[in-house]
Amino acid sequence: MRLVFDSPAHSPCEPVTDQAAPPFPLQPNPLAEATERPTNCLVYQRPHPLIAGLPCSSVIEYFEAPAMLLNEFHRVLKSHGKLIVSLPNRQALVRIFENSAFRLTGWPPYLALVRHQYGYREACSLLNAEGFKVNRVEAGGLGIGAWFDRLRCWGPLLFISAEKR
Repeated sequence: MRLVFDSPAHSPCEPVTDQAAPPFPLQPNPLAEATERPTNCLVYQRPHPLIAGLPCSSVIEYFEAPAMLLNEFHRVLKSHGKLIVSLPNRQALVRIFENSAFRLTGWPPYLALVRHQYGYREACSLLNAEGFKVNRVEAGGLGIGAWFDRLRCWGPLLFISAEKR
């Protein structure tokens, strides 16, 4: 049996003992697809969920498969653990204008990596599908004023409070 490591210096299931140890600690890759692992590999899995709450600010939109990330959050959270998420609000007028302008002028490097933007229902459906109960959703992020920022058609971010079911 071999242990799967997440390291650019080692391919999956390649024994580490034949090579010099890397300058950083090797960790298992919990997001790797089970189908990508050969059957002769031993994969470390944490036996029990340990975390009571997770903040996730401006992360999910960069993942090709956000459901896999949410599934991992679900796995490591305690029963009824809390998840606080911020996502880009696709329905905000600011985002609509931004998307139109950047299509013409070119995307800033960090925004060129964004894979997903979400509407209110879409964000709630994504979290519900991965085993979370959405407790509250608010728009915001401009800092103009509390009443103005919270309008779903204006706030460029969705702030979501959810709980593991």
